[in-house]
Amino acid sequence: MSTKKSWMKDNVNIIKNIPINKLCLLGSHDSGTYDISSIYISRFTNWVSTILVVLSGNPLVALLKHGVIAYIQGWVKTQPSNLKDQLNRGVRYFDLRVTNDGEQIYTAHSFLTAKLENILKDIQSFLNDSRDEILLLDIQDLDFGDRHDELMPKFIALIKQYIPQEKYAVSDDK
Repeated sequence: MSTKKSWMKDNVNIIKNIPINKLCLLGSHDSGTYDISSIYISRFTNWVSTILVVLSGNPLVALLKHGVIAYIQGWVKTQPSNLKDQLNRGVRYFDLRVTNDGEQIYTAHSFLTAKLENILKDIQSFLNDSRDEILLLDIQDLDFGDRHDELMPKFIALIKQYIPQEKYAVSDDK
């Protein structure tokens, strides 16, 4: 295999007759959690600060504040690399949990993480450069709450904007 970026193309003679559901693919869990939304962290930081006001006389408050935030960031961020880097390292299965902040569509792991649009731009770029690779996007926990009717068309439009229809198939299998 010459590069991980093109491992499927490089091994086409080996894998061409293997059904996709029998092919072992490198995947990433909570694939979009490489970036925690700075707006969300800012809101969380303010929330933690408000709670810690009760302890304001204690010199450990600042340390506790930063420790709690670092702990939460460490728990939320399950991937060290963005999707472009994951793709270039050979990842072909992506677990994407999708939600919103009322306006934008994000991936999430309890907290908002990367914007879905940025992820789709990485995928679009990779597919344009690597036409012989197959990706599986497992979009889970699609949660738009009471704004479902408004945000679902926006979600579908984002998919169509960045991934041409001839490049994807949709399955709603559970």
